[in-house]
Amino acid sequence: MVNFDDPDAFDKANAGIYTEDDPHTTRWWFDGCRTESNWFSAELDGTPLWKLTDDDKLPKSTSIVRNVYNQQIFYTNCFDSESYNGYGNARLIRGCRIDRNYQDVASNAHAMINSSATRKLNPYASSRHSDHFQLYAGTTDKFINTQGEEFEAAPVMNKLLYGYTGHDEYQYVQQFGFFGTGKEYYSDIAHVKCRWTGVQSEGGIAQIGIKYDHILNIDLESENGGLTYRSDGKQYGPCLIADVKMQSLSNGTISPLNMPEGANEFRERGMISPPMKYSGTPTDDTNLKTEYSWTVSPELLGEDTKFGNLYIKDSVGEGSLSLGTKATNVNGKEIHLAEVFGLDADSWNEGWRFAYSNAPSGQLGHITLTCFPTRKSATQWLESAGESGWWMKITTDKGFAYTKVEAKLRGGSSKFVNLSSFNMESLGGTPLEIDEMIKSKTGITFELKKL
Repeated sequence: MVNFDDPDAFDKANAGIYTEDDPHTTRWWFDGCRTESNWFSAELDGTPLWKLTDDDKLPKSTSIVRNVYNQQIFYTNCFDSESYNGYGNARLIRGCRIDRNYQDVASNAHAMINSSATRKLNPYASSRHSDHFQLYAGTTDKFINTQGEEFEAAPVMNKLLYGYTGHDEYQYVQQFGFFGTGKEYYSDIAHVKCRWTGVQSEGGIAQIGIKYDHILNIDLESENGGLTYRSDGKQYGPCLIADVKMQSLSNGTISPLNMPEGANEFRERGMISPPMKYSGTPTDDTNLKTEYSWTVSPELLGEDTKFGNLYIKDSVGEGSLSLGTKATNVNGKEIHLAEVFGLDADSWNEGWRFAYSNAPSGQLGHITLTCFPTRKSATQWLESAGESGWWMKITTDKGFAYTKVEAKLRGGSSKFVNLSSFNMESLGGTPLEIDEMIKSKTGITFELKKL
């Protein structure tokens, strides 16, 4: 317990059991044990310690066991309250409850089964980051994965979180996460039959990142949190997500155009709510099929042509770009360009601006479609491509460029649609210089594609 009458209360070690730093010198099994403290509910000048924003005023080394990282610690049917890192690094946690934990409940535990965290705290101190189940490692070595690939990495393997429930007292705490030194390789890890609840949604996003393979997320539910497979991570082996319900689900490493197959499959099964949002950079356009195409002929590219505002008309662009009025559909039939976007050709006025680009010079980055009369009509056009959405390819005599993601409707009440990131070398393309585009000897060819 914190004794405020002790002048050294915040400086001395408060851990209950002393263990050495050397690996595997300690083997402890706690069964039916109860450890309690007031390390974080105690008040200093009327403020609970867990609400302090200054780490220097917190008790030091407030853990059950001094050093667990290299040791063999087992907890079964135990209760703990107000420890700093709960049952972290344990070999086994089964049938336990951790109450009012301050930092991490059970990070780096090998197996946590049918256990719970109640009234989980989320520190006010900005230097603290609270988790239920974070996995990390620091020591690197030569590592060969099951696919035969060799890495200099810190392996994190054979971990299980099963039948876990966590309730957060203040804000939403991260449910689980793969992050640490950035050198980790995560393999053979499962989170199964777990539930998280809490009163506020404040950054409670479970994270899968760095290098990983054979990761199972099965029967998970988070009342206010989400799950993301981070865009800076990389999948090296099969992964499964099945019967998962969270507030958000995203995968920033995989593109819907190039879903991995075979040994590297990312598999969805059962109820996935909401639908997984895939936003990784596509690598191959093999699965994309051209639905519509049109070419701005060299004759429509004059000395005063600018790739700024774009119009549907056949005259040479003067201070703008004329796209022509004809397009070819997937069946080879010629149609009016306005019809490509679900618009009425007969009522289209060539004086209306069809679209504009991000800048009249430099690299082409974005094109914004302004042609839709209502947000509903823009939405209907986007939905006509199906789940994969519309992708645009632009080709000149200098090469081609693709959008990095599918066409997207702007937020709020906007009726504008964005065709984004032509300069990100998506799908083997290269950035196109606008000044060179309007001088292309082969004209400018636009293609709208979908799966």
